[in-house]
Amino acid sequence: MINSKSKLSKQAAKSLTKLYQKILKDAAQFSSLAVEQQHRTRKRVKQLRYCIDFIAGIYPEKQVQQFLNKLQPIQEYLGFYNDLFVAEHIFEQQATEHPQFLFALGWVKAQQPHVAKKAAKKLQALSTKDIFWK
Repeated sequence: MINSKSKLSKQAAKSLTKLYQKILKDAAQFSSLAVEQQHRTRKRVKQLRYCIDFIAGIYPEKQVQQFLNKLQPIQEYLGFYNDLFVAEHIFEQQATEHPQFLFALGWVKAQQPHVAKKAAKKLQALSTKDIFWK
């Protein structure tokens, strides 16, 4: 059993590291990425979270939880940021026939840079020293 667990943890570590390196690369330039690339970063963070949830049992619970506690707010900011773009698209479509949507559209557009800045700051706080799966 020990051997198979060791093999599993090595494979998990390899996969997690590869994904995490992509997130760190995105984090370093998040503010200058196109919206589609920022969304890709969100999907990567989400994928990392699900992968960690799946393999958490083979690592010390405290270390896993500390990492997830750092990852969760990033995932929330990136999710909210994505929601703002989805809302922008909907409000733009509605505003052509219903001008009252222009206010909501303006609010959504005004929020985007603020949320992007917060997400970037949280992302930039990530580092390789956070890795628990070494």
